[in-house]
Amino acid sequence: MRKTFTLLSLVVWMCSLASCGSSTKKGNTEDTTTIITSVENERTPQKPKTDPRVYNDLARYIAGLKGKPGSKYAQYEKDKAWDNYAKYTTALWKKVTDEKLPVMIDWQKQELRKANKNGGTLLYPFSGADFLHAWVFFPKAEKTVMMGLEPIGSLPQGEQIAKEKPQNYFNNLAASLSSVLNFSFFKTKEMAYVFSGKADKRLDGTLPTILFFMARTHHKILDYEKVALSKNGHIISASEVKASNPDQDTTVYGNKLVYQAKDDNTKRTLYYFSANLADKDYDGMPGLSQREDLMNFLNGLSINATFLKSASYLMYKPYFSIIRRTILRKTSYLLQDDSGIPAKYMIEDNKWALTFYGKYIGPIALFANYTQPELKSAYEPLSGEKVRPLPFGIGYQYKKGTSNLMLAREKSLFE
Repeated sequence: MRKTFTLLSLVVWMCSLASCGSSTKKGNTEDTTTIITSVENERTPQKPKTDPRVYNDLARYIAGLKGKPGSKYAQYEKDKAWDNYAKYTTALWKKVTDEKLPVMIDWQKQELRKANKNGGTLLYPFSGADFLHAWVFFPKAEKTVMMGLEPIGSLPQGEQIAKEKPQNYFNNLAASLSSVLNFSFFKTKEMAYVFSGKADKRLDGTLPTILFFMARTHHKILDYEKVALSKNGHIISASEVKASNPDQDTTVYGNKLVYQAKDDNTKRTLYYFSANLADKDYDGMPGLSQREDLMNFLNGLSINATFLKSASYLMYKPYFSIIRRTILRKTSYLLQDDSGIPAKYMIEDNKWALTFYGKYIGPIALFANYTQPELKSAYEPLSGEKVRPLPFGIGYQYKKGTSNLMLAREKSLFE
């Protein structure tokens, strides 16, 4: 088994580095047969109640954690494949929790105190399955909206995993985790392979990895539902979608998870939507200029904070202008590395108060064309800008001492 994981890690390391990858008038029509919930932009019909522990037991099983007393997955914990996977992921996770997470959490408590004060909504575009860093930096968000090209995935079937080639499932799930735990980011080629079901048909999207991170960060999963966006931008149950031709269905689908942090009774909600955030279509997926539903949804969000990391420098390009403008118009706080929105947009706009962290040494070789003169100037000793320490590595320049972050805050928040 050790040899198998070593081989998988080498495969992950050899993948090329990349990240996951205009307002529209809002409609105001409501379906009176549904119940309007208190969650913004959401209307969902009542659904049959499920034993609240089902999803949490499943998350612990696929995270390599022993189940709580009464878990129906306890019977599978003696299986050699699960036991080897549990030992491997526990060792990998221990390294992260011993060496990196405490430093990042301490930094967040100091530098993002005001951004986290009111909780609110966190937007994390180009996220892939990275719930880990969303939680590390914005643990108080009542609602987290993550988006990427990767499929949403279906809810894992624990019994099927345990009884049908569990070693293959767990090996590939472990491979999907290796890069983000070792380097802090997912890789596009890696995700395209693993999250498409090509490695194992049961790994068909981001959901298993998100569940892994929730369980490993001591969250309790209370509920799960597959959802979709209506034309008006409301979140509805996926069961409401009536596609005349499923093969040509362009509905934006998502997964909804309700969860609680350890020793905190606040119910928080995470959404992951599979969507193309370019202006125009890509690989058969309509872009934002063609998506009334997605634009209505984004315009309806009250965004407290936006987080951008390892975003492939996509918003440097003119054909990602809509998502760039939407973020700058809607968010109150923006935390990003240099791969997010070019710093010139914030430097030139008197709307923002900027704080720079770490060291800017420019992009890695794969993205060498995206050096920012404005950001380089801001980091120079005589620039007059205050550059604060960054005691951890993050993003493509993942080694400590080579990474950068920038926090942009609306000046009106402090007036």
